[in-house]
Amino acid sequence: MSDYHSDKSVKYIEMTRAILQELPDFFSNYFRAIAPYTEPLTRYNYAVDLRTFITFLCKTNNLQTEDITSDIFGNIGQTDIEEYLEYLTGYEKGTNSENGLARKLSSLRSIYKYYAEHPEYPNITYNPAMLVRMPKIHKKDIIFMTTDEIVEFLNLVRDYEKSLVASKHKLAYYKKTKYRDIAMMTLMLGTGIRVSECAGLNIDDVNFRENSILVKRKGGKVQNVYFTDEVAQVLKDYLEIERKHLVKEAEDTTPLFYSMQKKRMSVKSIERVVEKYAKEAEQIMGTIAGDDTILVILRGGVRKKELVNILRDIIPIIDK
Repeated sequence: MSDYHSDKSVKYIEMTRAILQELPDFFSNYFRAIAPYTEPLTRYNYAVDLRTFITFLCKTNNLQTEDITSDIFGNIGQTDIEEYLEYLTGYEKGTNSENGLARKLSSLRSIYKYYAEHPEYPNITYNPAMLVRMPKIHKKDIIFMTTDEIVEFLNLVRDYEKSLVASKHKLAYYKKTKYRDIAMMTLMLGTGIRVSECAGLNIDDVNFRENSILVKRKGGKVQNVYFTDEVAQVLKDYLEIERKHLVKEAEDTTPLFYSMQKKRMSVKSIERVVEKYAKEAEQIMGTIAGDDTILVILRGGVRKKELVNILRDIIPIIDK
């Protein structure tokens, strides 16, 4: 696997340390204890959640961060946690969905569990977060695309230049990235890998002999993911027609997918590509008559605005 994942881990470790510098010293013991069995991203998210909770305590009790001792932390009760969750719903618009609230409560449960189980903190005797009911999460149905629907969408990507005849600049840019975009879309739709997993791919992770890619999944698990001959062909087209020219001027020769700046495509960059073609699909392929809910390339009652989110996540394929 590439240095990409190692670099990301180092980045999250550094950001976590920076946050801990803002927090009372005794919290460092918790993060030191969980380091051997958690991913750097998990610890970073816990640190962010803890900082948000400490900010809430300071605001509602007229305290400074340095005033928060283990004694004060141990005096927090169920009602305080419930007020915190209520505070989060208006803390920052759009950042605390059902999943966000549940994650922040889970973070507190984990942190309090650690201190309640360690005798060196005699004033933290129980886990108040465990007394608070976990927010109910309404799961969305998995949306499937048939092979024909995927082919139709990918044809739209291939023919995208037809919609750009009025813009010479956009047309010129598309022609420079056409094979990359087709390869990325085909690979994600043909294997079900996430955008973040696609961004982390290296050229050495591709095995054309076995038609597979080596993917680092959530939680750090590395897995071989297999693809069809059709996917292999579009990848080879991209490598031969576009990538071989970009890599000559790139400082880092390891990424599979490059931006026009000769750098690894970031998650946000790939998301922008997805959004671009999703919007075009909406305009060209239309919606079900009399309803603004679904693009004809998708099955099920999914709203148009959710198309981007569907393409960003895993999209299982029927009759692969």
